[in-house]
Amino acid sequence: MDLAPRPRHATFTPTQVTRFYFRPCRDANDEIVSEYFRCRCGTARKQTRRNGYSNLMQHVRR
Repeated sequence: MDLAPRPRHATFTPTQVTRFYFRPCRDANDEIVSEYFRCRCGTARKQTRRNGYSNLMQHVRR
């Protein structure tokens, strides 16, 4: 009896996930602050160059 191959589930990259859930924060002058992102739940998170998307992904996974 041959087993049928399992269908592949769609996998998303951390970049795709964070772009879906987060938007750049803006300051009082309505300018984009490059380090901070606001989640759909309203929480502001910081993305550092050293950590990449890991800080933002941890927030999504919780």
